[in-house]
Amino acid sequence: MSIPSKIERSQLSHEEFETIRVTHHPAIYNLDGDALRALKLRLREQRDKARALARQKQREIRGKAEPRGKGFPGTVEQPLKRKQIFAGALKRVNNEIDRYTSWRRTSPTSRLRARRSRGIAPQNSCAIPRPLTRLVTACSRGPVPAG
Repeated sequence: MSIPSKIERSQLSHEEFETIRVTHHPAIYNLDGDALRALKLRLREQRDKARALARQKQREIRGKAEPRGKGFPGTVEQPLKRKQIFAGALKRVNNEIDRYTSWRRTSPTSRLRARRSRGIAPQNSCAIPRPLTRLVTACSRGPVPAG
Protein backbone atom coordinates (compact mmCIF):
# COMPACT_ATOMS: atom_id res chain seq x y z
CA MET A 1 0.00 0.00 0.00
CA SER A 2 1.35 3.42 -0.89
CA ILE A 3 2.03 6.07 1.70
CA PRO A 4 0.53 9.55 1.21
CA SER A 5 2.94 12.44 0.62
CA LYS A 6 1.66 14.20 3.73
CA ILE A 7 2.76 11.27 5.91
CA GLU A 8 6.11 11.13 4.08
CA ARG A 9 6.65 14.82 4.79
CA SER A 10 5.91 14.35 8.49
CA GLN A 11 8.23 11.35 8.88
CA LEU A 12 11.28 12.69 7.05
CA SER A 13 13.65 15.62 7.38
CA HIS A 14 13.54 18.35 4.75
CA GLU A 15 16.56 16.99 2.83
CA GLU A 16 15.18 13.45 2.87
CA PHE A 17 11.78 14.62 1.73
CA GLU A 18 13.30 16.57 -1.18
CA THR A 19 14.99 13.34 -2.29
CA ILE A 20 11.69 11.46 -2.02
CA ARG A 21 9.64 14.24 -3.66
CA VAL A 22 11.36 13.84 -7.03
CA THR A 23 10.35 10.16 -7.14
CA HIS A 24 6.66 11.07 -7.45
CA HIS A 25 4.68 11.81 -10.59
CA PRO A 26 5.28 14.08 -12.56
CA ALA A 27 8.75 15.08 -11.27
CA ILE A 28 10.27 11.65 -11.91
CA TYR A 29 9.66 11.97 -15.66
CA ASN A 30 12.04 14.95 -15.84
CA LEU A 31 15.03 12.85 -14.74
CA ASP A 32 17.34 11.24 -17.26
CA GLY A 33 19.06 7.87 -16.92
CA ASP A 34 22.14 9.10 -15.01
CA ALA A 35 20.06 11.11 -12.55
CA LEU A 36 17.80 8.09 -11.97
CA ARG A 37 20.79 5.84 -11.26
CA ALA A 38 22.29 8.37 -8.82
CA LEU A 39 18.94 8.71 -7.09
CA LYS A 40 18.67 4.93 -6.86
CA LEU A 41 22.02 4.75 -5.02
CA ARG A 42 21.03 7.49 -2.56
CA LEU A 43 17.68 5.84 -1.86
CA ARG A 44 19.33 2.45 -1.30
CA GLU A 45 21.72 3.98 1.24
CA GLN A 46 18.90 5.72 3.08
CA ARG A 47 16.68 2.63 3.01
CA ASP A 48 19.49 0.44 4.35
CA LYS A 49 20.19 2.92 7.13
CA ALA A 50 16.51 3.07 8.09
CA ARG A 51 16.30 -0.75 7.97
CA ALA A 52 19.33 -1.10 10.26
CA LEU A 53 17.91 1.39 12.76
CA ALA A 54 14.51 -0.34 12.71
CA ARG A 55 16.06 -3.76 13.35
CA GLN A 56 18.20 -2.36 16.16
CA LYS A 57 15.15 -0.77 17.80
CA GLN A 58 13.22 -4.05 17.56
CA ARG A 59 16.13 -5.91 19.16
CA GLU A 60 16.28 -3.34 21.97
CA ILE A 61 12.58 -3.78 22.72
CA ARG A 62 12.91 -7.57 22.86
CA GLY A 63 15.91 -7.19 25.18
CA LYS A 64 18.41 -8.85 22.83
CA ALA A 65 20.57 -5.75 22.25
CA GLU A 66 21.81 -2.76 24.21
CA PRO A 67 20.53 0.69 23.23
CA ARG A 68 22.67 2.55 20.71
CA GLY A 69 23.76 6.02 21.76
CA LYS A 70 21.90 8.22 24.22
CA GLY A 71 18.44 7.85 22.77
CA PHE A 72 16.42 6.85 19.79
CA PRO A 73 13.78 9.23 18.48
CA GLY A 74 10.28 7.91 18.06
CA THR A 75 8.75 4.51 18.59
CA VAL A 76 9.32 1.24 16.79
CA GLU A 77 6.83 2.15 14.11
CA GLN A 78 8.67 5.32 13.12
CA PRO A 79 11.83 3.59 11.78
CA LEU A 80 9.69 0.99 10.04
CA LYS A 81 7.56 3.70 8.44
CA ARG A 82 10.71 5.52 7.27
CA LYS A 83 12.03 2.29 5.77
CA GLN A 84 8.72 1.77 3.97
CA ILE A 85 8.87 5.32 2.58
CA PHE A 86 12.37 4.78 1.20
CA ALA A 87 11.47 1.32 -0.14
CA GLY A 88 8.43 2.74 -1.97
CA ALA A 89 10.52 5.53 -3.49
CA LEU A 90 13.15 3.01 -4.56
CA LYS A 91 10.44 0.90 -6.19
CA ARG A 92 9.18 3.92 -8.14
CA VAL A 93 12.71 4.75 -9.30
CA ASN A 94 13.40 1.14 -10.33
CA ASN A 95 10.17 1.07 -12.34
CA GLU A 96 11.07 4.36 -14.03
CA ILE A 97 14.57 3.07 -14.86
CA ASP A 98 13.01 -0.03 -16.43
CA ARG A 99 10.59 2.13 -18.42
CA TYR A 100 13.40 4.47 -19.50
CA THR A 101 15.74 1.68 -20.63
CA SER A 102 13.01 -0.18 -22.50
CA TRP A 103 12.04 3.07 -24.24
CA ARG A 104 15.68 3.66 -25.21
CA ARG A 105 15.97 0.13 -26.63
CA THR A 106 13.03 0.51 -28.99
CA SER A 107 13.46 2.07 -32.40
CA PRO A 108 11.89 5.44 -33.22
CA THR A 109 9.58 3.71 -35.70
CA SER A 110 8.32 1.34 -33.00
CA ARG A 111 7.72 4.27 -30.65
CA LEU A 112 5.75 6.05 -33.35
CA ARG A 113 3.65 2.96 -34.07
CA ALA A 114 2.91 2.56 -30.37
CA ARG A 115 1.82 6.18 -30.09
CA ARG A 116 -0.39 5.81 -33.17
CA SER A 117 -1.99 2.60 -31.87
CA ARG A 118 -2.89 4.39 -28.63
CA GLY A 119 -4.34 7.31 -30.57
CA ILE A 120 -1.66 9.78 -29.49
CA ALA A 121 -0.57 12.32 -32.08
CA PRO A 122 3.14 12.48 -32.90
CA GLN A 123 5.02 15.20 -31.03
CA ASN A 124 6.94 16.37 -34.08
CA SER A 125 5.71 16.17 -37.63
CA CYS A 126 9.32 15.76 -38.81
CA ALA A 127 9.58 12.47 -36.90
CA ILE A 128 6.96 10.76 -39.08
CA PRO A 129 8.66 8.27 -41.39
CA ARG A 130 7.70 8.99 -44.98
CA PRO A 131 7.68 6.62 -47.94
CA LEU A 132 10.90 6.77 -49.94
CA THR A 133 9.15 7.96 -53.13
CA ARG A 134 7.77 11.22 -51.69
CA LEU A 135 9.33 14.44 -50.50
CA VAL A 136 9.18 15.43 -46.87
CA THR A 137 7.43 18.80 -46.90
CA ALA A 138 5.91 18.91 -43.40
CA CYS A 139 9.22 19.95 -41.88
CA SER A 140 9.96 23.62 -41.34
CA ARG A 141 13.35 23.14 -43.01
CA GLY A 142 11.76 22.86 -46.44
CA PRO A 143 11.55 19.99 -48.91
CA VAL A 144 14.24 17.36 -48.59
CA PRO A 145 14.46 14.45 -50.97
CA ALA A 146 13.81 11.21 -49.09
CA GLY A 147 16.03 8.30 -49.84
